[in-house]
Amino acid sequence: MSRTEISNRLELTVAQEWSRLGALFNVLPASQTPDIEQLLLNTARVAAKNSRLLVMAATWLSFYGNYVAKRRLAVLVRESLEPEFRPILGFLLEWVTKNSPNGSHRFREAIAQCRPDPHPRPMLAVSARSKVLIDLAASRASPLSKKWGRWLNPFDPKPEALRPIEWIAAHNPSLALRALCGGDLVATIAADAAGGLDAFSSESQLARRYGASRASIRDALKKLKMAGYASQSTDGKSRPIRVNLSPS
Repeated sequence: MSRTEISNRLELTVAQEWSRLGALFNVLPASQTPDIEQLLLNTARVAAKNSRLLVMAATWLSFYGNYVAKRRLAVLVRESLEPEFRPILGFLLEWVTKNSPNGSHRFREAIAQCRPDPHPRPMLAVSARSKVLIDLAASRASPLSKKWGRWLNPFDPKPEALRPIEWIAAHNPSLALRALCGGDLVATIAADAAGGLDAFSSESQLARRYGASRASIRDALKKLKMAGYASQSTDGKSRPIRVNLSPS
């Protein structure tokens, strides 16, 4: 498969996954609830081809950002997002921080993992096809997009292109724990477990992964244990942790 075919397939997958989360795209929704943090990384990877994906991601995050496991997003950016796409994600997350209702959605840790492009250029590939288009993109770019080195016209959110929260909850019941936790450390640990990372050797390992204090880790684990989603055993001097999102 060529790079173009791979890119086109990823673009379609991203649209289908946002559709499953309630964004109105003219595609069949994904068959299951997506990994939201991975979806945000993939959105940054395809945004240059499809500005609507970027605008709808910004809109969705503005209204439903509490579904995002924010510390996990920061970890995934650090571990797996290519440097060329970090300015795009940084722009997206800071736009949401500045434009969400009451400024309620914060993505400080993930934004801190992003850096502006040292070689400023248009955000969209179509705007980079000629010097005339490049100059036009630069002249019309929003201040925030200039800050991140990826020029993009100012845009408004599109709430009319989102399904209501009741629809999202009904079609994505696995997001319930994230919603109740507001994207905090509990949601991050649970999201990692849903992605297959459900065992840790110690509280220290959790603290290092998420950049959190031991006190914060203990508090998050206590909540997960009280809900029956985590257990901790004693193995010599260590106390390994297991997270189980389907308790018996």
